[in-house]
Amino acid sequence: MVLDACFSGNTDKGMLFKGISPAMVKVKKEYRGPAGAVLMTSASVDQVSVWYPEKRHSLFTYYFLKGLQGEADHNKDGKITVGELSEYLNEHVPYMARRLKGLEQQPVVMGNPGDVMVVLK
Repeated sequence: MVLDACFSGNTDKGMLFKGISPAMVKVKKEYRGPAGAVLMTSASVDQVSVWYPEKRHSLFTYYFLKGLQGEADHNKDGKITVGELSEYLNEHVPYMARRLKGLEQQPVVMGNPGDVMVVLK
């Protein structure tokens, strides 16, 4: 499961919806998901997801897709594992969030790091 979402309702141009209050959801206990599943979120629970205007995606989606296309294959074995994609996202997303918006954004990846997500052709 991949979640690239920000529930604050705030954008670069102001509030997305008029007449509402932005919400930040705080959870009491971290959800781990069912066994054998992988859960990825674009940011930690107290952060927002940053948009990447130049690429017309969010930062997370941009680097998630680039990683799956092969850039996350650190050991060049033709497979992208959960661990490799997690390392790739954690290398690029926080850096670009600080560079573009001066914000902290740390993707969260839960699952077995050795599980293969993509086999490259």
